[in-house]
Amino acid sequence: PWLERASRREEQFFIGLFLLSTCMPYLNRWFGEVWGQCFWNEYHMLWNFAGYIGYVVLAHYIRFYIIPEWSRSKRLCVGLIATIVGAAITIYSFYVQAIPGVVHSTSVIELGWAFCTINCVLFTFGAFLVFTCIERDSVPGLIADMSQMSFGIYLVHLFWLGLFVLIFKTNMALPTVAAIPVISLATFLGSYL
Repeated sequence: PWLERASRREEQFFIGLFLLSTCMPYLNRWFGEVWGQCFWNEYHMLWNFAGYIGYVVLAHYIRFYIIPEWSRSKRLCVGLIATIVGAAITIYSFYVQAIPGVVHSTSVIELGWAFCTINCVLFTFGAFLVFTCIERDSVPGLIADMSQMSFGIYLVHLFWLGLFVLIFKTNMALPTVAAIPVISLATFLGSYL
């Protein structure tokens, strides 16, 4: 309901605070708790602007302000650059932190691909823009089918993930650089089926 009444400037303000909140995990990593945070309130005063709701507002902004104003080629160019930069930062952050032989806590090692970090928002923004460049009159049947099953795929993927890690990483001993995409694809296909 708020998005129906919000002005462009109000959405921009919300998105700005959302982007600031996506930097907080990195600030916490390097500086500890900031802005009076505590264990039960991760985002302190930005609580209402943080988390997945920011993606909804960002998608709305793209739909109602960027798509009508930007050409298809501009959206594609900006989208590809944002996606590549966001992915590169995410991958780089993992390789910087994942030191062989050093045991890290999950929160430390997964910081680079936490869903509400600035690099993941940049990647997602780029992907949203690239998707807006698809011009089709109808949705292909396979895509529509996967879309209808997406929540179920999400719910069941953990059942398959462990099996495929055992098969491809443990039993077949694939190197990590090959195992991750193979496990991802097998998990998605197994979950979809």
